[in-house]
Amino acid sequence: MIPLALAAFVLAALITPDAAGAQAGTIYACASTRDGSLRLVPSPDQCKPGKETSVSWNVAGPPGPAASSLHVFDVVGHDLGLFAPTTGGSPWFGIYLSAVEATISVSQAGALIPDGGTSAYFSDPDCRGSAYVAPGLAGMIGCTGADGCQRFFRGRPQAPYDYGLPLQSLLMAGCVNGSYTNAAVIPADEITLEALGLPLVLCAPLTYCLEGPLYVAPGAE
Repeated sequence: MIPLALAAFVLAALITPDAAGAQAGTIYACASTRDGSLRLVPSPDQCKPGKETSVSWNVAGPPGPAASSLHVFDVVGHDLGLFAPTTGGSPWFGIYLSAVEATISVSQAGALIPDGGTSAYFSDPDCRGSAYVAPGLAGMIGCTGADGCQRFFRGRPQAPYDYGLPLQSLLMAGCVNGSYTNAAVIPADEITLEALGLPLVLCAPLTYCLEGPLYVAPGAE
């Protein structure tokens, strides 16, 4: 078990200079037709005809979401997802949820979303139509709603900014109709509480929690 305060340091220590300095290219090897053993070679023409088969693979593959071998667990041992550290010494940290391909913020005690949530914006009156959130929520999950943290929105990663759109605002106090022109927003998708795949409970009025205290440990292989 690793205390949350040390988890970000452990992640940084796992990234070695050799791994960071690996250069993109192609690796060639010869596979024995007798027992399948491999030997690395500088080019495929080094393989022995009739005795070996040439194989190759790329050093650098397509980029994927940042991940680690550290997972977040609740007090009864449920694996909640990949640990995603935050910067600046924040008491909040992230859990990457593969089911929705986004990160959600929690406290070590298990409370969901800092500062009571976030604002969402909509193209149509009564907070309907296309949804938008602030650019800082790209790849993140925020929540808001007239009754508190009841509606969840995932900011689309790598989405282009939209400027000066006449939008309706959904705040924690409810929907505010009228032409609210935001300086910059990105498209968002509304997702259900069930889609998060977390064992959440309504632990206080308008507040969802996981069963804490949460802890970080290596995930199952």
